[in-house]
Amino acid sequence: MNRPNVFNGAKLRILREELGMSITGFAKKVGITPSSVSNLEKSIQTPSPSLLKRLADAVGVSPEDLCGVDDFYEDVDLYTKLFEKINKMGF
Repeated sequence: MNRPNVFNGAKLRILREELGMSITGFAKKVGITPSSVSNLEKSIQTPSPSLLKRLADAVGVSPEDLCGVDDFYEDVDLYTKLFEKINKMGF
């Protein structure tokens, strides 16, 4: 069963961190507040279509790449990096 396409904040965070961008620097680049970036990455907030486009452009992917839970978990490289980060945090 296909899940609906939904914004994936965890993927945004991984991509931002891979680019070496701080939340503050990323917020300035996209034109939003650092707290909005944090809320988006925690999936507390959902971006409008125009913001989704700016977020995707800022991390070098398509808007569709930031959506779709199934696509995220099929991306082995991102999945592996997520677990590496979790392990480094001691969980």
